[in-house]
Amino acid sequence: APPADPSPAGDEAAAASGGEGEDAEMEEAAHEMGREVYFAKFLTSPKLLQLQLRDAYFRRHVLVQLLIFVQTISTDQLQRKGAPALAPRQREAAEKLRARASELLAGIAPNGPLFAAALERLLVRERCLAEIRPRSGRGAAEIQ
Repeated sequence: APPADPSPAGDEAAAASGGEGEDAEMEEAAHEMGREVYFAKFLTSPKLLQLQLRDAYFRRHVLVQLLIFVQTISTDQLQRKGAPALAPRQREAAEKLRARASELLAGIAPNGPLFAAALERLLVRERCLAEIRPRSGRGAAEIQ
């Protein structure tokens, strides 16, 4: 058996897979992606926005945040906390936005399809956990 990957990226890739086996190509790409380190400082000046949008890592960051936001507003959990439910037209628009953001995310190199698939698995897992938490009566840390 291959040695366990001690890097956090290896743990994230394993968690994103949901415990299911992945083929060797996806594992190698995930390991390669885990070795990438990129620290960017994004400034908030409107004059820099066009320049920053050329940066793949910036676009990826924005799209991930958008997908998290769309999932949050689309969940029924907000309705239980007193927030109004989305109207059918709003729900449809949110789903179109989610689909388009996922498509764009998959097109961003490096490893766009792998990154998009891993993020989708994480979002599905989080959605399932969010649905289970209120019914279980246990805290978030106990369920995970």
